[in-house]
Parts: sequence; C-alpha cells; structure tokens
Amino acid sequence: MSILGERLFDCEHAYHMFRLHDRAHDELLGWEPVRIGFFELTKQSDTQARGDWREFLLTGKTGPDMPRYLQEAARVIDYVNLSREERKVVDLLEKARVDQESLLRGARAEGLAEGVRENQLANARAALGLGVGVATVSAITRLSVEEVQAIADE
Repeated sequence: MSILGERLFDCEHAYHMFRLHDRAHDELLGWEPVRIGFFELTKQSDTQARGDWREFLLTGKTGPDMPRYLQEAARVIDYVNLSREERKVVDLLEKARVDQESLLRGARAEGLAEGVRENQLANARAALGLGVGVATVSAITRLSVEEVQAIADE
C-alpha cells in the first residue's frame, strides 16, 4: 500500500486498489492475489477531509459518517490483518465470484453467437424464398455456399 503526497490518477477518487489479472486466461494471479493500493492525499484539499485521513491513519477506524473510500481502506486493512487461512477463504470466495461472472460473460457471448447464427439461417431461408441465388445468399448472409445449398434443398 502506498500513501502518496502527489496526484497519480486523473480522477476525483483518492483511493485506488488494483489486483493482478492474467488477461490471456481471464483469471486472477495466484490463490492470494497481489493487491496494490494507493491513497492520494493531495485530492483531499479541505480541512475536514484531511482530518478524516488523519483520524483514519492514526486509529485505523472509520465510522458511517466517514467517506466511502476510507471505509473501503479499512476493509482492505481488515483483510490484510486476517490470518493466512482466513485470507485464503476470502480469496477463494472472490475467485468463485469472478469465475461465475466469467462464465456468465461466456454464456452471453455463446447466446449472442447462437442468435447471430439463427438470424443468418432465417435470412438465408427468406432470401431463397424470394428466388435469390445461392451464391448471392451466401455472400449476404456469410454462410458457406454448401450451407445455403443445404437450406435450399430442404
């Protein structure tokens, strides 16, 4: 975790947390993902915000009236203070959540591909029904000539 006395990110959020992710395999790296956190103190210009940060950094505690990013920072610190076994359970639950989201994305993509295919077939049938030639229907629908011919032979 890094507490920065300078502005690093071009947004209004003072707190940023990152995890390493293997994009090629769409998964978090390792059982205990590496997390990198940044607190940008320079984004808190008013006296109350600086006081909130000071209180948090001195005590590690937040209340319901504290900014959301400080409450999240407290959750991160709570996580870091868990035992190795407790963190492993939390990480497994997080990995299961990410895996489920990935499966849902895959199912949506599969459903979309299936819908595109059904649309291609319906368009091919309609064009053939209007007397359009097999080669033209193939070019328009992007189905192979063999597929369009099989539909024409039905």
